[in-house]
Amino acid sequence: MTGAIHDLGYKRYLGTRRPQSTRWRVIMRHQLATAWKSEGRFKGWWRYKAWLGLSVMGLVVFAAVMYFWQTKMVPMFGGGADKVRWLDLALPFAEDAFRTGAMFLTFTVGASVIASDAQSGAFVFYFSRPVRPVDYLAGKVAAMVLLMATLVALPLVLIAGLRVGLAGSTHEMVDSLDLLPRALAVGLIDSVAYAVVPLGISALVQRPLHALAAWAGYYLLIGSALAGAGAATGSPIGALSLSTACSVVANAIFDSPLPMVRRVLPPLGPSVASLVGHLVLALGLAYWRVRQAQRTGVGGGS
Repeated sequence: MTGAIHDLGYKRYLGTRRPQSTRWRVIMRHQLATAWKSEGRFKGWWRYKAWLGLSVMGLVVFAAVMYFWQTKMVPMFGGGADKVRWLDLALPFAEDAFRTGAMFLTFTVGASVIASDAQSGAFVFYFSRPVRPVDYLAGKVAAMVLLMATLVALPLVLIAGLRVGLAGSTHEMVDSLDLLPRALAVGLIDSVAYAVVPLGISALVQRPLHALAAWAGYYLLIGSALAGAGAATGSPIGALSLSTACSVVANAIFDSPLPMVRRVLPPLGPSVASLVGHLVLALGLAYWRVRQAQRTGVGGGS
């Protein structure tokens, strides 16, 4: 007689089988839920909800100022006796203010996404299932872009809509309609930049606190030093600062009327090249890290 082993606990999976192309959405929804529930090192409101509230307050303040200062004229700093309406400066100033909330979100969520998964062993869970590195990365990037867009892109579009609504005549309203796609473009550029670059930084280390320190050092110390050196010397080196590059692109898209802003900030070409370089390098680092985790984890090499 020969022995036989029967696995009485086994049951064939009878649930819905979703195509491979939709699995990144599961990762995206999980990341969004994690940020909203405020789980992890930053509990309570200090993970995402606080910065969403900050953007809402900024939106209310800018809307009130735009409404009550519709006819207020602001001197053209560095431009002689010429003046410009506050309404024409609201969008560039609002972009800089809303980007501050995105910066805070990088410290509480974005800079530790990949490092947290590496420390907690989540990669073993992901790659023991039919999840590819590109699925993981697409889900994380999409979630962070959506979170950033609620802090930057959405309020900017609302401010642009208010600016169109406050036009003094039908002709001015028609001429200002292009501010809506401009605001959307600026908001999406900022959202992608502040979502992707911290992910690349977090891929370099395996501890969330170390990833947070690395991102803070790069953004606050190195970035500020590069921006200051560029402003002092008038060289394009300031474009290497992520914040400065975003400001240059935003001012160019909005066609900012402040000559002082144009003179202090680096040229548009190096700033665009810096943004593209930041994104390509960050995505490359993140994919490399996730691919290494897949090869060394459960099911690696499959």
